[in-house]
Amino acid sequence: FPTLYWLTSPKLRFYISQLELSKTHNVKIMEAKLRSSSQELHKMKCAHERYAKSRWNLLTKEDQEEVKRRGWYSALGETTWLV
Repeated sequence: FPTLYWLTSPKLRFYISQLELSKTHNVKIMEAKLRSSSQELHKMKCAHERYAKSRWNLLTKEDQEEVKRRGWYSALGETTWLV
């Protein structure tokens, strides 16, 4: 399933890339922050679940049935709400 949100602004892409590569806010530091804080980890998990629900709700009923039939739940992330 493709992502729903894309940065189309070259300027924003540049700034996000710089942030991701920075010494104070890079991906590894953000991952460490998540691992060290159950509250932050919970907020991230909730955000992932909302995103998965949004993607699911964009599928037609037929496509939803096909995803269920093929067992592709893991492609949607958190799927406990699918059952």
